[in-house]
Amino acid sequence: MECGHQRILNDIENGQAFQIAASNNDAGRQRLQDRSQAEIIALCQANLSRMAAAGITEHMGRFTRDLRRATGIKLDIPRRNVTQNRGITRTALPDDLAQRIRALNAVDYRLYEMLGGRPTPDK
Repeated sequence: MECGHQRILNDIENGQAFQIAASNNDAGRQRLQDRSQAEIIALCQANLSRMAAAGITEHMGRFTRDLRRATGIKLDIPRRNVTQNRGITRTALPDDLAQRIRALNAVDYRLYEMLGGRPTPDK
């Protein structure tokens, strides 16, 4: 059983990339502990290439279209931004905290860009 704190850390530190590369649990991360960021990205790319479709929220229409073409499954996913009106913006974070978050998620940022996301700003 996972410790609650470790589960939170797993989600914070490159959680999406680890989920796609292996598994975002202690065992999955253990298997990848000696891998470089480039190797984890390569695992993500290999696993994504075996998926019928993959995408990001900003391009949900493209994802549902690709999924329909690959599988014949038509999804109707309503667009809903659950982060609106939370009162926290990137600029509201202290610079050192924003930099720490970016550093902890460098592989997730790369994965996001691979899937068509906008390049992430340095600041």
